[in-house]
Amino acid sequence: MGERTGAAVDLVLAGRYRLVQPVTGHAVTTLWRGVDEVLARPVAIRTLDRPDAMPGGADQFLDAAVTAGRLAHPRIASIYDASTEDGVSYVVSEWVDGGALVALLDAAPLRPRRATTVVAQVAEAIAHAHECGVTHDDLDTHNVLLSADGSIKVTDFALGALLRAAGQGGSREPAAVDLAAEARDVRSLGALLYACLTGRSAYGAEPELPLAPTRDGVLLTPRQVRAGVPRELDAVVVRILAPARTRLPALTTASEVVAALAPLPGEGPGAALPAPADIAPGHGDARTSRWVRLGIPVAVLGVLAAAALAFGYSLGELPRPPGAVSPLDAPASEVPVAPEAASTAAARIVAVRAFDPPPGDRQERDRTVPLATDGDASTAWETVRYRSADFGNLKEGVGLLFDLGSPVKVRSVEIAFAQKGVAVELRAAATNSDSADGFRVVAADDDAGERTTLKPSATEPAARFWLVWLTRLVKAEDDEGRFHAGIAEVAFGR
Repeated sequence: MGERTGAAVDLVLAGRYRLVQPVTGHAVTTLWRGVDEVLARPVAIRTLDRPDAMPGGADQFLDAAVTAGRLAHPRIASIYDASTEDGVSYVVSEWVDGGALVALLDAAPLRPRRATTVVAQVAEAIAHAHECGVTHDDLDTHNVLLSADGSIKVTDFALGALLRAAGQGGSREPAAVDLAAEARDVRSLGALLYACLTGRSAYGAEPELPLAPTRDGVLLTPRQVRAGVPRELDAVVVRILAPARTRLPALTTASEVVAALAPLPGEGPGAALPAPADIAPGHGDARTSRWVRLGIPVAVLGVLAAAALAFGYSLGELPRPPGAVSPLDAPASEVPVAPEAASTAAARIVAVRAFDPPPGDRQERDRTVPLATDGDASTAWETVRYRSADFGNLKEGVGLLFDLGSPVKVRSVEIAFAQKGVAVELRAAATNSDSADGFRVVAADDDAGERTTLKPSATEPAARFWLVWLTRLVKAEDDEGRFHAGIAEVAFGR
């Protein structure tokens, strides 16, 4: 129910609501993971830390919670209580054991069927709220929560406008400022569908996602941004966000959005969330032709597909087979030797993880790691965005660490990048290390194109652990002043 966590505490409100740990914090409010000790159930607790910074103060904060508490819908997170205790105003709501939609989209766009299902269910929640006279007014991918069983909950109804006014909400579409709150909610549904289909933020409400591209100041449609978006879904977005660009009637209410999405193919109720390898679209013909153009043998693709499963196991994103271990986490003595790859042209990858040693925090968009080996060069693991090409002068580099299961004599490593101009080193070691210095540099490319082939010297010994180490980033086209790099695919040749 959020990304950031803090230190545990031990405070109790109203003699029953124990604050366990902060989930997200702000100068105005803090969202906590808590426990209702009377009913013995987990709850979410939002405390108002600075009433002076909230429009209308504590009274308006509690009134908004009471308003949202009138809503009863399976897609809306329930409000249980709202009060002031010992000078602390708070709202207690349903705890959703899952993550925000933005975290999933940060890895990759959703498949069209999944996007249809997610947004249709959110639209149902918005339509119900509007029927009850309640608006959201801060709807974006942060307050759409998805649990592991695929259920969806929308949070922060009625509180949205207050949180935004207090500086806690996302960016609002300039054209929607003068609209009524209900109309803004509908526009937000269009932006939500846009984000699900493209992995891009239409109006900057999700700083974690790159901004949607424009042409001559006009927002490109999802089909113009990403291949494979069905025309019918593209049309729904246009009918909401740019109705003048189509002859179809505009969608101006949440109920109309529900009706427009209802006949489109979606996923059945209760469908589980996709693992990272299932998030991004897969178009077999396009994927194969791209790899042929890159000069990578078609036989390697089967090995990459098998490796993608291993990546999922190592990251805990896919169900682990009985007895399976995570080779990059376990001691070397406990790691089973990988069997020979089906193709002698490719070395089998047992596991992979993002490598961000100190002074880094050991994490670098870990959820997107499987995209570097999913056989689809249109998806990529990407670094965090930094203020300069040298990682904001914070670190020497970041990369991906591969475990081949046993020492392998690697003749070449094919790397497809998401952009040109990256500086990259190939490093190797017989044993794992927590430092990049624990791996010797065996090949490098100081100015890589969209594809590079790194070839260790013929005298280099076999090695089990291989580090693709990025040492210089490139400027992001859609994010002025920020730098990043993306690895689309990696294949090891014997």
